Amino acid sequence: MLHKYWPKHVITLLGILVVTLVLTPGLLFAAVGQWSQSSGPEGGNIFALVVDPITPSTLYAGTGNGVFKSTDSGTKWNATNTGLTDLTIFTLVVDPITPSTLYVGTFDGVFKSIDSGVSWSAINSGLMNLYVYFLVVDPETPSTLYAAAGNDRWLFKSTDSGANWSLVDSVQAHLALAVDPDSPDTLYSGTHNGVYKSTDGGINWSNVSVGLGSLPVNVYDLAIDPITPSTVYAVAGHDQEIFKSTDSGANWNLVNTGLENSVVYALVVDPVTRTLYAGSSNGVYKSIDGGANWGGINTGLTNLGVTALVVDPGTSGTLYAGSGYGVFKSTDGGVNWEANNTGLTALEIRVLASPGVPGVLYACTGNRVYKTTDNGIRWNAINSGLTFPDIRALIIDPNTPSTLYVATLGGGVFKSNDSGLSWNAINTGLSYTLVYAIAVDPVTPSILYAGTLNGGVFKSSDSGDSWNPVNDGLTNLDVFTLTIDPIVPSTIYAGTNDGVFKSTDSGASWSAINTGGTHYRPFALAVDPYTPSTIYASIVGSLYKSTDSGGSWIAVNLEITNAIIEVVAVDPVAPSTLYVGTHNGVFQSNDSGGSWNEINAGLANLFVGALLVDPTASSRLYAGTSGGVHTFTIDTVSHGGGGGGGGGGGIFDLLTLMLLIMSAYVTWKVVKRCS
Repeated sequence: MLHKYWPKHVITLLGILVVTLVLTPGLLFAAVGQWSQSSGPEGGNIFALVVDPITPSTLYAGTGNGVFKSTDSGTKWNATNTGLTDLTIFTLVVDPITPSTLYVGTFDGVFKSIDSGVSWSAINSGLMNLYVYFLVVDPETPSTLYAAAGNDRWLFKSTDSGANWSLVDSVQAHLALAVDPDSPDTLYSGTHNGVYKSTDGGINWSNVSVGLGSLPVNVYDLAIDPITPSTVYAVAGHDQEIFKSTDSGANWNLVNTGLENSVVYALVVDPVTRTLYAGSSNGVYKSIDGGANWGGINTGLTNLGVTALVVDPGTSGTLYAGSGYGVFKSTDGGVNWEANNTGLTALEIRVLASPGVPGVLYACTGNRVYKTTDNGIRWNAINSGLTFPDIRALIIDPNTPSTLYVATLGGGVFKSNDSGLSWNAINTGLSYTLVYAIAVDPVTPSILYAGTLNGGVFKSSDSGDSWNPVNDGLTNLDVFTLTIDPIVPSTIYAGTNDGVFKSTDSGASWSAINTGGTHYRPFALAVDPYTPSTIYASIVGSLYKSTDSGGSWIAVNLEITNAIIEVVAVDPVAPSTLYVGTHNGVFQSNDSGGSWNEINAGLANLFVGALLVDPTASSRLYAGTSGGVHTFTIDTVSHGGGGGGGGGGGIFDLLTLMLLIMSAYVTWKVVKRCS
């Protein structure tokens, strides 16, 4: 009946608009008060990898952002964490007979899934400490499991699939464990005092370390030859070298030729060919002669710190490597590798920055800079020339947004003049290169300040070409954070181990401003952009506020308990609105810290190390977590006056709606002209 009342072209226009919304719902409908996961950056620290022994196209990865699962040999991944109360997955094992049963070890103990990872439940009865560092399943009787738990890494055992645990050894710290596949009561344990062996399921132990060197010696990993189980391999010693025993551990010999300059983290044996693979600080190495000789096989590996390895039991020569950048796959015995990280979002984001260009955002992990030009739909690594990867800060020249600076620990300051495509070190005069913080003068961007460890504050007046120390008055030269008054940029604030210091003469002199409890190291400092006499500092889990340029401070986070505050963000449009990122998620205040709301709906990983209010769209908030970048749509109705913590959905941005209607109208005009 609609056509009787509305002109035909209006109906056509509405139809085009509906189709547009169906095809691009994310453009119009943004769940207000709800976080959404960016599609990247992809990758992350991989702590464990397992392959389903019956369906080897199914893989699981244990990361710092929970468990990820792939059902297509690593091509695509999906998070599968329902029921997990901690997302740091130290260890991950699969039942070899019923592979739908999985176990993970976390800071909150052992969790079990009986539905291929769809859901998890805690199984910690009898565990005296819930920090679980490794799990091992008896290959013959998979209801028997072993776990190393607690800072002392005591060994626990379960004979009922994890329902109950009992302590079997509290003498040694167990770093690794291997079970003899032919005689599962025979165990080998790597400890701080060499290798120990048990032949009765862990009841009694004897030291079998002859040949490993003078005790004590750390043994970090163990692997048993599945065809000849009397052959055992150990990663041991200060340099984490590989040793081999051919007599069930009675004697050991060094088999490290070719690995002399590498620290070995992981060791696996191909169950068919007996080929050895070692994951190391310099990539993956391979031995086809029982460890006598090793050769690097790293073509395609863009990260050489390989901490996890697994061989496909159904296809010899297919193996997966886990690194700090994600998962890599080889189908030719390690000759060539390719990244397999689609959907795997487990990178810890430390820094977020925007040049004020719509859609453009920079995100830094500990070892890479990433860039998106489409609000996080696609991300690209931009690291050419960044030779020291421990990145602590990134700033952008406010007048020339293609000019970027990053602060690194050990490499000093790097600069890019081409929006991150290439980088060069700019450390002339910067005698301390452990740089935690960097700040740019908002009025005169050629003036930069760098906060260093042990060296205090350095200043550059020529865009980083040269640096000079400016530390008069600083009583501690460990500077972890810097911020500049946006209106009077000669005023600078520095966070040190002795609290907050202030300079009113562009760094020439400093004085402590700690009255009210800011005598400790601040994790973050922030200045109100409209009223710069208002400053915020997060210190020892508390947020302090000063309204007199640091003359005095009061705590303003009384509603945020048991939370370490990593970052503070002041809304540039409504500065009475604050956001803090903590180890327990994000909190919002709409009254300058007077009261707080938790805004964590949709935020799976609550470790938040970076926050940014989008300067081009103040209704958008970004968070950097241990699970990548997340986006939050701020309730613009209550922005600056309450709210922001609810669920909600289907409320759209009016500007976006107008743009879509205009786009639909233009499309209709084109269609009409062509018809």
